Amino acid sequence: MKTTTPTTDLARVPDVCLLLGISRTTLYELLKDPNAGFPRPYRVSKRAVRFHRDEVVAWRESRRTGKPAA
Repeated sequence: MKTTTPTTDLARVPDVCLLLGISRTTLYELLKDPNAGFPRPYRVSKRAVRFHRDEVVAWRESRRTGKPAA
């Protein structure tokens, strides 16, 4: 049996931008920067990606504390 992550744990690009208080452009710049350590998105269809909300929150907290996200 295949297990899936509930969709409530997944965030769309606008939700991530709102959560972090950044623009879509800044989000894509973070994704292009290998040193940023930003969580990679998961492709859910040909035109849609989602982020694990927990990973984004952990990244945000690591930026606040100066410690790398696990």
